[in-house]
Amino acid sequence: MSIVRKRRPSGPPPAGVVQLTEDERVRLRGLSAQRFRVAIRARAVLLMAEGFPNAEVGRQVGKAPVWVQRWRKRFVKFRVDGLVDQPKGHPPRRFSPLATPGSA
Repeated sequence: MSIVRKRRPSGPPPAGVVQLTEDERVRLRGLSAQRFRVAIRARAVLLMAEGFPNAEVGRQVGKAPVWVQRWRKRFVKFRVDGLVDQPKGHPPRRFSPLATPGSA
């Protein structure tokens, strides 16, 4: 997936302005070369840092503006480490681990 570069938009930046350190920019470029969900998020953050609004970022990465808004907020709060998927919880057990069939 290639990122289409357009002229930087004028006007006020969107809420949750993304400013990157050089280290973060390098890490994001590395992540964006991968073929996973994290790569799409990294590409989106790089576009956000260039000042593109949510709708344009979403169009370029193939996601809805609401998706971009969610990841913009998460990046502002947790930075690069926040782009990685969080572990999912396990579904609740149906039976007690101590109960076995035929035990009373």
